[in-house]
Amino acid sequence: MTPDPFSATQDDCLRYRIVRKRTVHCDSIRVSINVEMLVSTAIQDSARVRGDIAAALSHFIKDAQWTLSTLRRDTGSVVGYEQVRVSAIATTPARENYNLHNRAHQASRQGLVLSNPIVDYSLPHHLVDEAVRVLRIETLKAIQSNISEYNIVTGRSWRLGEIEFGGNAAYGSTTKGAQRAMDYDDLTDFSHKGAIGGSECVSLVTQVCLRSFKEIGSADEYVK
Repeated sequence: MTPDPFSATQDDCLRYRIVRKRTVHCDSIRVSINVEMLVSTAIQDSARVRGDIAAALSHFIKDAQWTLSTLRRDTGSVVGYEQVRVSAIATTPARENYNLHNRAHQASRQGLVLSNPIVDYSLPHHLVDEAVRVLRIETLKAIQSNISEYNIVTGRSWRLGEIEFGGNAAYGSTTKGAQRAMDYDDLTDFSHKGAIGGSECVSLVTQVCLRSFKEIGSADEYVK
């Protein structure tokens, strides 16, 4: 059987990992709060009840766009009244993150109580996805630089054979295989100005395999 003059066989591979990290800041936070309200059994208009709740929430944090959970009405301890319970959540500027418990108390009134404000500092998904996209581009550029250096050092021709983004993906990883570290802030990063709602370190580990091929023969050997 005559060998294919242009065939090649795998000669060697070079495997390594690249780790890239990026600190991501956010100027907003998510605030959730519980609302309890006494409503007369004669009031059947849910829109009116929601309006009263919205007014109290507006007094709590001005101009916030609140989303309410399902409004539940249960028999209250006071005859002629029902107890309404609902949870509210809003994304607000980080500058609003101060004295929340006292502000909730001030926004409450007789028959309507705001309680247990909770702040969520986690980054929105679109910011994390954008950070992962940038890390992938940076990784690919680093690999191209590696290939040029390895070609010179080894005197061989290398190419990208395999690549796996998020090769160490574990529980808690993003859908794109990156890791998120909460409560992380780079004190040497002075590029961010203004109030910071949350900071995370997004890291991406990439498994890389470079391949080098050695030709079995040249076409000239078979031209006669």
